[in-house]
Amino acid sequence: ESLLEIYPVIRENNLVVYFHLGEGQQEEFEKIARDNPDIHFIWHGDQLVDTSGGTQNLEVLEEILYNHPNVYYGIDELYGDEWMIRPGKTKEEFLFYLEDYEDLLREDWRTWKGFIQRHPDQVLWGTDRSDQVLWSHDPEVGQALTNYARAFIAGLDEDVQEKFAYKNAEALLS
Repeated sequence: ESLLEIYPVIRENNLVVYFHLGEGQQEEFEKIARDNPDIHFIWHGDQLVDTSGGTQNLEVLEEILYNHPNVYYGIDELYGDEWMIRPGKTKEEFLFYLEDYEDLLREDWRTWKGFIQRHPDQVLWGTDRSDQVLWSHDPEVGQALTNYARAFIAGLDEDVQEKFAYKNAEALLS
């Protein structure tokens, strides 16, 4: 309700709205997307992903993207679906975790490749660096994230690689 006042400003200035959705927010988010089809929305965060079966079920994400062409999803849940950039983890643990990442890539392709390829114009690559985790801004961490992302992107079909890597984001911001 409190965000309703920003949409005229967003529209007037041709801006994009970025959300981090939480559990139970699908219905309200879809209402806002439906009521504002001329505004582009990006969201990230896996709180809407069901993991009760031991794997990530992306059905809710897919439902939102299929129903709302003005909505985009930023994937920052790579790295074998392990939340490594968080308080309590160290830079050294993170770098060690990404050192030999072939198994992580296979897991991430299994989770995300089909999703990306079914929504080639609505999915963006991202990282979720945190101001609560200062080491996440370290150049060595940035390079490790970039190396992993490049390896992941190389495993996607060629016709979606550039879209996922940067063209979708570029189109939204131009």
